[in-house]
Amino acid sequence: RSTLFPYTTLFRSSYNMLSLSDVETLYTFIMYVEQFLIMEDEMLNINKAYTDRVNSITHPAPHHADDVFATAMLSVIMPIELYRTRDMDIIKGASGVIVYDVGGVYDPTEKRFDHHQNDFNEMHEDGTRFSSAGLIWKAFGEDVIRAIMPGIDENIILNIKKKVEADLIRDIDAQDNGQMIKGSTMTISDAMSIFNKTWDLEEDADECFLSACRIASEILKREIMTVAS
Repeated sequence: RSTLFPYTTLFRSSYNMLSLSDVETLYTFIMYVEQFLIMEDEMLNINKAYTDRVNSITHPAPHHADDVFATAMLSVIMPIELYRTRDMDIIKGASGVIVYDVGGVYDPTEKRFDHHQNDFNEMHEDGTRFSSAGLIWKAFGEDVIRAIMPGIDENIILNIKKKVEADLIRDIDAQDNGQMIKGSTMTISDAMSIFNKTWDLEEDADECFLSACRIASEILKREIMTVAS
């Protein structure tokens, strides 16, 4: 069944109200979006066991906005074969694998991007502590921008990176680290959390994580395009 089944059903039921050219345009658009969603899924796969194909590791459920957005960023610039674990034997032996939000080490030269260790002191200019979202953005943000906007003027990439950090990433970092006062409205971090598996439904935690990553990817792309426009 099409991933856009509800929309294609609406389209079919309303075809008599549209001109032939409108029908063709709408159908082409629906097929394009569906293909886009398929391509998105091809860029991110969650492995149920650790094998040689794994190139990224983060922690298992429940997820938070920082590991969701970090995953979304990475999936923009490379096909991600993800394994979710806290097994330190696997993590320590994962040479050449990007490890984020788990592992107890921050060392970009070794592809390690955790922020939970006691000696971690990386901060934004305003004193907000980095989470894995900020650390991955710091390391790969320019590549993400280039991937989303091919051919962009290299002279403005750093400005876009800083603006996206200020508009989006820093608040994710702040909430993950308990540095944001909880208000009465839902934040992006809250929205990502509601995609976690619920106790009363038969859901797969990894599929829930993938759903959150798809939303995060779209938010990230729209933010970059908006800042660049």
